[in-house]
Amino acid sequence: MGMFSKDHEKHSDQDVSDGFEPTNDIQEGMLSDNADDLQRHLANRQIQLIAIGGSIGTALFVTIGQGLYWGGAASLLLAYLIQSCMLALINNSIAEMTIAYPVSGGFVRLAGKWVDDALGFMLGWNFLYGAAEPQSCRRLLIIAI
Repeated sequence: MGMFSKDHEKHSDQDVSDGFEPTNDIQEGMLSDNADDLQRHLANRQIQLIAIGGSIGTALFVTIGQGLYWGGAASLLLAYLIQSCMLALINNSIAEMTIAYPVSGGFVRLAGKWVDDALGFMLGWNFLYGAAEPQSCRRLLIIAI
């Protein structure tokens, strides 16, 4: 039990003038079964549904109105198809880079390794700024275009 057990009381009587107090770091463990019969595996279709649900968020349905009004249904569908193809290409390239060179970080570390450390540094700050100020980034993107 370590520090809060009777072992601590036994050792408190000893001389601890050097500042070191011996403790027993090994504790007895407890093994328990799955009491609520929780199954900890997902089928492939369940993982795909979770991925689809994560990619289609409320922002899609909130921001779709203005694009639908200005461009129409065909241009909106075309824009989503182009964006989906680009995201699939990016996802595939990140997966290949991760398999070829596994790193403990994310895409920022991959950019630093495969291209340049300066790009990784800039990408990290850009991602932080984009997460902190999404409205400002949208305004800057609109001004740049």
